[in-house]
Amino acid sequence: MRCLILSKYTGVPCAHCGHPFTDQDDVVVCPECGAPHHRSCYRDLGHCALQEQHAPDFSWSYHAPHDDSSQGERTVICSRCGAATPAELPNCQMCGNPLRPSDRENGPSSERAYRYAPDSQGYFDDWEFQGVSAREFSAYTGGSSYYFLNQFKRLVRSHGNISWNWPAFLFGFPYFFYRRMYRFGLLLLLWEFLAVLPTMACFIVGPLDDNITLYGMQIAYNAQLLSQFSILGDIIGMLRWGVMILCGLFANKLYLRQAIRQIKRFREEHGVDSQYYYSLAMLGRPNPLAIALLFAAFFIGSGLLGSVMQITPVV
Repeated sequence: MRCLILSKYTGVPCAHCGHPFTDQDDVVVCPECGAPHHRSCYRDLGHCALQEQHAPDFSWSYHAPHDDSSQGERTVICSRCGAATPAELPNCQMCGNPLRPSDRENGPSSERAYRYAPDSQGYFDDWEFQGVSAREFSAYTGGSSYYFLNQFKRLVRSHGNISWNWPAFLFGFPYFFYRRMYRFGLLLLLWEFLAVLPTMACFIVGPLDDNITLYGMQIAYNAQLLSQFSILGDIIGMLRWGVMILCGLFANKLYLRQAIRQIKRFREEHGVDSQYYYSLAMLGRPNPLAIALLFAAFFIGSGLLGSVMQITPVV
């Protein structure tokens, strides 16, 4: 069943014509300052209505009208996810985006890089895929939402599976653990373990050859075995490069599928309440603890292996 989600800019005035947006309006957002426009207004104008105000320290924000007679509080609309946040808070309560220009300037470089990405088409519009909205994707992917939303939209538009991810290419299974894609991380970890077995065998068989030579014993079998392990290690080395490339090509697609699956499951099990987007952020947040545990296991395992491989010749 398709989930119908109201526009996050409903009631906010267009930066060009000033008319408040309705649920049926097609809204586009300036990638420079975050100001929302009717798509027709942006197309007719050819640029952001606030272009003359653009500066490194300028960012659009909307303060809802405050009625002193009411009990409501003044809110600020986040230019990243569109969530309404109390004006006294420094960051968006949904996605963590800094709401003050000075804080945003010191934010992650990935956010600024996305704003100037050639694929952004000059705006960030309301978007959803398979019943999951851009706001839900943004909350789930956290501080990297601009990068991942851009990659997700590109994959959907092209109906493809390929989208390059440098961290996945360079780091392999630790990246998948960091992004909580544990099944793929475990498969890659198992592959890496099997891939280093021939090299480990060379380190073990080599010293055995030397020891056997000391006692005048036949070593032809071990020498042949060592040569076979060396050739196998070279072949697996090339295969490891192939696996690294596959990780870089398909990591974003795998992450998109996981995000859709987990967001839908969480929505069905817990519903949408006041803490919904915060809970999504907690569900999809990166897991640096997994990386720390992997490094600890690596150093402990390396130490144990080094102790086992120390061979003392018998005199």
